[in-house]
Amino acid sequence: MKKINIKSHFLLFSVLVAFTLFLSSCNKENEETVVPKTIADYIKTMGSFIASEKALIDTCAIGYNKYNFKVSGTANFVPYKTAYLLVLDTAKARINRAGITIADIVALDKTLSIPGKAFWGSLFQSDRRPLNDSIVKAETLSAATIVGTGAGQILQDPKTVFTAAVTKAKATRDATVTIDRQVAGAILLLFDAGNVFKAAIIPNTVVEYQSKSKQYVASEKTLVTASSIGYNKDDYNVTQQTAYLTVLNAAEPIVNNSASTYTDISTALGTLVVAGKAFYASKFVCDRRPLNDSIVIAQTLNTVILVGTTSGKVPQTAKTVFTTAITTASTARDKATTTEGQVKETVYSLGEAKKVFVLAIIP
Repeated sequence: MKKINIKSHFLLFSVLVAFTLFLSSCNKENEETVVPKTIADYIKTMGSFIASEKALIDTCAIGYNKYNFKVSGTANFVPYKTAYLLVLDTAKARINRAGITIADIVALDKTLSIPGKAFWGSLFQSDRRPLNDSIVKAETLSAATIVGTGAGQILQDPKTVFTAAVTKAKATRDATVTIDRQVAGAILLLFDAGNVFKAAIIPNTVVEYQSKSKQYVASEKTLVTASSIGYNKDDYNVTQQTAYLTVLNAAEPIVNNSASTYTDISTALGTLVVAGKAFYASKFVCDRRPLNDSIVIAQTLNTVILVGTTSGKVPQTAKTVFTTAITTASTARDKATTTEGQVKETVYSLGEAKKVFVLAIIP
């Protein structure tokens, strides 16, 4: 019985092997035949690539069109071009030598990598000529409009803002990775900045200047007065609101006085710049009410617990440390750029400081 079983298993195994080989042969017949490339094919492919790259280099120019060499890298144009042409010419000469192998061609291809990357990395991948035209117009306008308080002039603050807008547009124009959508967006932003700049140019008549100044001061007062003050997201700092309203109220009678001169009105508007910037910069980017609540509780506790050596009091060192922690938390609360994560971190830190302070109270 044992011998019969072994023979049966062997027969079954033989049948399975034969069936597997049959399936394998069928699959091979259905597979697409892959013909290996010859050395001639490699030489032809490499030659075509070299020719196309040399044609690109020959026609490449410095400018702002697509595939132009970036203007901000002008100093690199000749060195990068020369370095890439050198390895291309070297590869072209060597691939036509007798006895060259596929391995030799692969090695030659690798020599193109570094100089090729440097050259291609300096080419614009989008057309930014329309943006450059906008920048040129903006710079011409800025240069023609001098800072001053007379007709046709402009105050320093709007000049600074417009200059920053031009600088930002230049950065977009000169970045190699800038795409078409970003070019269009930068043109629109610069256009808007130009309109704001033009509107800030002092009119030719004092009457017109006064009229615009009155409207501006009135609109700013309305906005500032109606602004939400507190510690929630998008609230403004009350200190900055009060400071801006103070200078607005002081400027109001001057811009409304028909006897005011260009200089009077310009000086009055000039006093609004610093306070106005501080007010708009004080807009909170996140909710810091939990932090304010923690600060109020900590301040109340700090006020109630006095310094001393008897029961219910604390040593001076503990008082000083806790007061410093409250001051640090208050600074974070009042800082417009404090993030939600920083608010939570500060609430935790103040809570830990409070625990230490309570433990320091003399029994």
